[in-house]
Amino acid sequence: MIHESSPWKSALRRDADLIVRWATRPPGERRGFLLERKLFLAAYSLRKLSDDHKLSSATLSAPVQVRLAPPLKPHFSGLMHGLARHYDLNARQTRTLTWRRILNMMIHSAAFAEVVDDEGRCTGVLVTSDREAGRGLVEVDLGDFVALMMQAAEDYPSVVRQIWDPEGERWTTWAGHDDTDPASGR
Repeated sequence: MIHESSPWKSALRRDADLIVRWATRPPGERRGFLLERKLFLAAYSLRKLSDDHKLSSATLSAPVQVRLAPPLKPHFSGLMHGLARHYDLNARQTRTLTWRRILNMMIHSAAFAEVVDDEGRCTGVLVTSDREAGRGLVEVDLGDFVALMMQAAEDYPSVVRQIWDPEGERWTTWAGHDDTDPASGR
């Protein structure tokens, strides 16, 4: 459990700045490794902060626009090299996913690659997980991901409340910035 979140959030802020700088460097093995590592660690940190109620519930449940490349075949081996052999990269469609779902894909990724523009800058990532591989390959905009990191770095919930869910027969925890009742919206 994360007790004090400010060091984690400071690291997110520093890493967001580093990702922005390195994304503009020439493509290469070092840049690819650094971006991949920082993005994976950020995904894990964001999910862990949320799981420990150190982020507002709305932060990772927020919708984000992504582009989804559909699979070319229904089944995949564990070797996901050559993404164009597995996904139709020319038929990407806009979809809306939550940040939590994207973070889970990154943490459990079966495929991960940079999206590079004509000048060689990294503008996004292609990712899917072992569980999501049959649904498609997701393109996440790097600017959107960096914005999430910066938002989370400043997100200090002032209210944490547990709510009984009678349908699910379990407690859920809500974290936010005011005393609004999350169940009623008031």
